[in-house]
Amino acid sequence: MKIQPYKQTTSESCLACCLLQLRYFHTGKKITQKNERNMLFHALRYSRMDFVAGHLDFFEKQFSLKTRRYVHNKILYELVKNECKTDMQIRKIDINFINEMTKAQLIALILDASLLYKHLYNMIPYHYPHWIVVYGKENNEYRIYEPWEGKECLIPERILKDSLKSFLCRLWGAPQMIILNQKPYI
Repeated sequence: MKIQPYKQTTSESCLACCLLQLRYFHTGKKITQKNERNMLFHALRYSRMDFVAGHLDFFEKQFSLKTRRYVHNKILYELVKNECKTDMQIRKIDINFINEMTKAQLIALILDASLLYKHLYNMIPYHYPHWIVVYGKENNEYRIYEPWEGKECLIPERILKDSLKSFLCRLWGAPQMIILNQKPYI
């Protein structure tokens, strides 16, 4: 499975890059800075309540691809259900669900960047939400696309689990996962 090497060009466009990476995998169409920024700016204008909904709205309308968004809990679901016009379901997002989903497809996943960056780049950034694409599990590691550096990396299961837990407990965020309802091109 090949990724398109592509670094996010803004501090807030990791989700746009991840969605465009899913599109690349499913259609073979390359990521461009224009699409990255147009998606981000659309999301910023779309809703004050739900940044993700704006990305998905742009993505589905612009590229005619259908997504499914999983949200970790009912609180987030109830908060954003009127903003999000795409398929959305409540589902506990944990390592078992990630393993189940990545057997058949790529997933975009939000987590706390701090532990991921410490592991990958030996730096300790502040705690911040960050989207990645998970390709699947190999032994006890996950193959991911990390948009900040625009490359494929391997991370231990412990880092993925702890980053999800930190996102939920430290940042008080509800984990989310996005998939495409399409058959892959590549």
